[in-house]
Amino acid sequence: MEREDFDNLIMRKQNVLLHFERILDSPLGGAEYLFSGIEDDDDYAIDIAIFPPTRLYNYYVATTIGLSCYQPDREYDRYELFMALPANYKLDLNKKENSWPLELLHKLAYSLKNSKEVAKIGQLYEIFEKGHFKSTDKTCGIVVLPEMFEEDMAQELIDIDYTRFFQFVPLSPEQFQKALDVGVNEFIEYDLHDTDGPDMVVKWAPKTNKKMDKIIEHNEKSLKGKL
Repeated sequence: MEREDFDNLIMRKQNVLLHFERILDSPLGGAEYLFSGIEDDDDYAIDIAIFPPTRLYNYYVATTIGLSCYQPDREYDRYELFMALPANYKLDLNKKENSWPLELLHKLAYSLKNSKEVAKIGQLYEIFEKGHFKSTDKTCGIVVLPEMFEEDMAQELIDIDYTRFFQFVPLSPEQFQKALDVGVNEFIEYDLHDTDGPDMVVKWAPKTNKKMDKIIEHNEKSLKGKL
């Protein structure tokens, strides 16, 4: 992120970015910042920032920047939504097979803002219709606590009150239905955790050339004397 771009942001957005910089130990200069246009009825745009993997957290972190500018219900704190992406995630966002996680996050953020809803832990969302993406079946999602991170990730004092930071995990329609069937608490405990604890990194795989992969695999086996 360019210093000039940071300086031109409103203070709340700056403080949200500084929160992630501190928690992730990831300098803002290495972050990718995606500006959104301001819609007709908006006071603020909801942008997206992407922080690269660090020594503390070996995955990308993509977060909304600006959702907390809106507070539809004074009884609930302001909040931002973020997701963890695998370390092999490709930042070539011109390709649909790479950009779909950010589309989900951005669409959900604006849907919540426009409907004046408050995101809550364990809440399920159907964001796009089944089959919307050609490269993935993840069109739904669930909001969870950021268990994968240190406790300070969950909130930050910005202005005179706390802003919460919720993690968003994309789901397939089948996973969405299972969460409804077994209950979100059980789904989070058993489907979004493994023996090592929370496993809430977005399931993403790079698009590969299958023919080329077979050639490489054949050559590797040949070198190892397995053919």
